[in-house]
Amino acid sequence: MKKHQPQHQQSSLSSEAVSSSSEASVSASSTSSPHPLATAQSEKSAAVPVPAAEDPAVSRDGAGGQESVVLERRGDSAAVCKWTISNFPKVKTRALWSKYFEVGGYDCRLLVYPKGDSQALPGYISIYLQIMDPRGTSSSKWDCFASYRLAVVNPIDNSKSIHRDSWHRFSSKKKSHGWCDFTPSASIIDPKSGFLLNNDSILITADILILNESVSFSRDNNELQSNGMLSSIVTGPVGDVLNGKFTWKVHNFSLFKEMIKTQKIMSPVFPAGECNLRISVYQSSVNGVEYLSMCLESKDTEKTSVPDRSCWCLFRMSVLNQKTGLNHMHRDSYGRFAADNKSGDNTSLGWNDYMKMSDFIGSESGFLVDDMAVFSTSFHVIKELSSFSKNGGLIGVRSGGGVRKSDGHMGKFTWRIDNFTRLKDLLKKRKITGLCIKSRRFQIGNRDCRLIVYPRAPKHLQPDLVALVPKLVEHSEHPLAACALLDRLQGPDAEPALRVPVFGALSQLDCSTEVWERILFQSFALLADSNDEPLEATMDFILKAALQCQHLPQAVRALRVRLKDLGTVVSSSVLDYLSRMVNSCADVAEAILREIDCDDDFGDNNSEIPCGLFTFGVGPTSERLHVVDEGAFFSNSYFSDIFLLIEMLSIPCLAVEASQTFERAVARGAIVAQSVAMVLERRLAQRLNFTSQFVTENFQHADVVVEGETIEQLRSQRDDFTSVLGLAETLALSRDPRVRGFVKMLYTILFKWSADESYRLRMLKRLIDRATSTTDSSREVDIDLEILVILVCEEQEIVRPVLSMMREVAELANVDRAALWHQLCASEDEIIRICEERKSEISTMAKEKAIISQKMSESEAATNRLKSEMRAETDRFARERKDLSEQIQDLESQLEWLRSERDDEVGKLTAEKKVLQDRLHDTDTQLSLLKSRKRDELKRVMKEKNALAERLKSAEAARKRFDEELKRYATENVTREEIRQSLEDEVRRLTQTVGQTEGEKREKEEQVTRCEAYIDGMEAKLQACQQYIHSLETSLQEEMTRHAPLYGAGLEALSMKELDTLSRIHEEGLRQIHALQQRKGSPAGSPLVGPHTLPHSHGLYAAVPPPMAVGLPPSLIPNGVIHSNGHVNGSAGPWFNHT
Repeated sequence: MKKHQPQHQQSSLSSEAVSSSSEASVSASSTSSPHPLATAQSEKSAAVPVPAAEDPAVSRDGAGGQESVVLERRGDSAAVCKWTISNFPKVKTRALWSKYFEVGGYDCRLLVYPKGDSQALPGYISIYLQIMDPRGTSSSKWDCFASYRLAVVNPIDNSKSIHRDSWHRFSSKKKSHGWCDFTPSASIIDPKSGFLLNNDSILITADILILNESVSFSRDNNELQSNGMLSSIVTGPVGDVLNGKFTWKVHNFSLFKEMIKTQKIMSPVFPAGECNLRISVYQSSVNGVEYLSMCLESKDTEKTSVPDRSCWCLFRMSVLNQKTGLNHMHRDSYGRFAADNKSGDNTSLGWNDYMKMSDFIGSESGFLVDDMAVFSTSFHVIKELSSFSKNGGLIGVRSGGGVRKSDGHMGKFTWRIDNFTRLKDLLKKRKITGLCIKSRRFQIGNRDCRLIVYPRAPKHLQPDLVALVPKLVEHSEHPLAACALLDRLQGPDAEPALRVPVFGALSQLDCSTEVWERILFQSFALLADSNDEPLEATMDFILKAALQCQHLPQAVRALRVRLKDLGTVVSSSVLDYLSRMVNSCADVAEAILREIDCDDDFGDNNSEIPCGLFTFGVGPTSERLHVVDEGAFFSNSYFSDIFLLIEMLSIPCLAVEASQTFERAVARGAIVAQSVAMVLERRLAQRLNFTSQFVTENFQHADVVVEGETIEQLRSQRDDFTSVLGLAETLALSRDPRVRGFVKMLYTILFKWSADESYRLRMLKRLIDRATSTTDSSREVDIDLEILVILVCEEQEIVRPVLSMMREVAELANVDRAALWHQLCASEDEIIRICEERKSEISTMAKEKAIISQKMSESEAATNRLKSEMRAETDRFARERKDLSEQIQDLESQLEWLRSERDDEVGKLTAEKKVLQDRLHDTDTQLSLLKSRKRDELKRVMKEKNALAERLKSAEAARKRFDEELKRYATENVTREEIRQSLEDEVRRLTQTVGQTEGEKREKEEQVTRCEAYIDGMEAKLQACQQYIHSLETSLQEEMTRHAPLYGAGLEALSMKELDTLSRIHEEGLRQIHALQQRKGSPAGSPLVGPHTLPHSHGLYAAVPPPMAVGLPPSLIPNGVIHSNGHVNGSAGPWFNHT
């Protein structure tokens, strides 16, 4: 099973309005191709949300600036919106938003920041898509998945159009998504780039796909709660949901068939333990084959204070078959999910190759029917409780979060799983084995640790699990792991097959000397009742552990005890291992030799060498030696010692010491000839078995391989023969009678054991050579002749070869004697000649001595003359040296004077250098002060600049709110148009008032412009505006009070005459309204005719609407509160004519 974490590019930024897992792909190509475009060249850019504080929406149908929105529908769930913004280069508004348009039952609109929002880079345009809840729906729990593309169209060259595409799950909390740095604004407003229509308009398009989906969720907690259906998203984790099933139906899957090749579609989240999970579906190519990929992702839907929130989950992901009688597609997996990967847990698990795409979309497969696909996942979460204690004190307990970290090096971690039995039943039902459960992390000694539990580990996987121990255990826990593994082998139910993997795992652990010592002595108990491969593995581990802790003698002693118990029944594999060990490790070989030397278990009661009768049987391949023992051989326990000693005889560096050890063991009576015969027989049998097996396995190459193996077998046999023969010759030098008797029997055994005639002749030849040799004067008894006599008695057919060899020796001795006589005669003649030559040389030397004496006297006279001349020359040299010394003293005095002069000059230059350095330091200090002052000045200027920018921003916000207030008044004016027609005189007067108000509005706009230009004087102007607003409120109240009776307000304060006058005014108005309705053909039952239809709110009319301030901040708007939609509630405002 391949577990997959999706590899799509995650380029969306995280904020309150969009999740961090939203992903976007960016490209720059033509926007004319159908959406989504996955073949365009990618360009990195992040899709970010619009923060709530910057949402420019004031109403659901509000629009910013002159615009034209055209919607092209492509079905119920797809549409292309084309938004034309006029006079775009001159737009001074911070944000523009389009009108709402409906796609897939949701209200959508576009948001544009011409100068970029607060998250944008300088000089970039920000563009966002906003999706709102459907009209007429009051529920705040809604969401929808949308794939979209935003583009700025180049009408001249469509290939230069700039577009970005992404996907996102929109909701009431995450309703905006897009790019803060969509594209540089300079590239758009440049007339040469071709993006401007008529040099002032741009076209922005949005290609939107809405996923038509439905979900159902049923949960079952301990079989006590009935299944429930959920159709809304989950806003937070629900900790008690341990078992459940989530089904996700996609009703328009074909609309996203191209989109899932580069992006993925995601389901709403559902609770599972402490996490929120969701299904993700996309398409992948594996080895050239297209597959439908599915994964289960962890999604954190809200900020939480609980650290390390995670849950272990066994889940099954399914694609349901919608045709009756056909099978569903299921795949199982497991893992620990977490809200993030900081704790090392998974945030996504699934399969790249869940199922072939051809099988999924096939018309007869039944997975995609009527454009609907059904995805499902069922899960089982363990209910766990973990705690960590240090030195017996509780550090942290949690069932819904991580265990607190500790810096201690000792502690106790407790992990409780409440529904473990149900998990095992589920695994058994689904036939899942080898599954492991990992606990939450805990820390000991600044090391992150986990516990791993295998609920159903099969026996054939146990060696593999043991092999994983060194990789999973931290270095500090190696001693504990080693003890646990060794205890596993010492248990009553331990299987011998586990020894090899356990010892292999132990060898990979890094432990101290004390730990290895404890493990070594514990492993001695594993030697009992073991043989073959288990014994071989145990011995290998014991020797390696002994080398680690410097206890090799104790280990060798324990191994020999077991080998003595086995005696001759020790397996060939063990003997082969010991042979390899003594050949590869000199320390082990030397320890074995020392242990054999120190063995004093052999009693004195076996002082006599046991006698035996040797018979030979002829087999199909070679002559075999059989020892018919007249009594029970006491020395079988030393079988392995003899085997190893014979092996060491063939090692040059150990041969001498092995021979000496062998001799001492024979002298003690520990080794007898019969045991050596059995060992040689075993070694020969092993070689023959090896040869036969090799021939059987390589029968097809018998002509070549068998011959080579035969040569190798003979070479091995010759090595044993040579080693044992050398041992026999060495032991023959001993004076110990027991050793001498052993040598006689050893020669007999070796002679009969040797199947090759050349070996026998070689043995006889060497015995005769030593018997006839006179160089060794230390031999008291001629043992070689005794051995020859014994061999002749045993094998009478060798008498002739022995006699011929002795005759050859005698003939060679006669030849050597004649040669020596002739050499003696020649030596005497040579001595006489040398004496005569010596006499002549002596006379010649006497004459030469006289001549040399005369020359010596002449040389002495010449020497005396030269000595006198040398003395005179010496005196002359002394006088010259004295003169030169005086000259040198004069030069040194002059040099000293020059040196003092130079020191004075250097001191002056040093002082000048110090002065210059001080001046340089002062200059650097002044420069640093100037720099710090400059930085402080720059900081102060930047602060003033930021303050001015904030004040300008406040002014813009105030102006925007006042513009929205005017729009609201205009809307109220339109809704009461018929009432205004009934009161024509009042309308004319109000129209004049509106004109005055419009003039005042323009005047205030000019004031806002001046405020933007002269921001330093804004405070005084704001105070003036406050005073002016107060006067406006007073005048407005007076006007409302004076005209209130016309609208039925304050009638109880009027006199009867005033009431009659007011009644006549209303009756005259009603008659005029009737007349107008009759002329226009309106029905008599119009709701505007009755007196009860007139509004009674006195806030709809004012005699003289006072001028209104433009651009005031929210704190200066009287008697009302600005809500998120931009309306001012609380106080009534005047009527405005929107025209």
